[in-house]
Amino acid sequence: MARKKENIIEQLHELTGYFWPVGFVVTLIMAVGTGWSISWCLSDMVAGTGPAYAAISKLLVIRWLAPMTLAVLTFLFASKTFSAWKNS
Repeated sequence: MARKKENIIEQLHELTGYFWPVGFVVTLIMAVGTGWSISWCLSDMVAGTGPAYAAISKLLVIRWLAPMTLAVLTFLFASKTFSAWKNS
């Protein structure tokens, strides 16, 4: 039988269960990325003109999808890293 094709996030999550330092580094990188995306959402650079801005400004949740997604992934990696560290 063929094995399911996994993406990089699934592979890193599985590797985190065996080696908690890998998960710690991935969690730190994702936390920094989450902070950058939140600051991007709050910055004045987001406010602009044009048809794309007009469409996005009406649907505020679209702008916050990247920080929310990164925050959830960061939490998942942090919890998996903590459980792997606790069991080691």
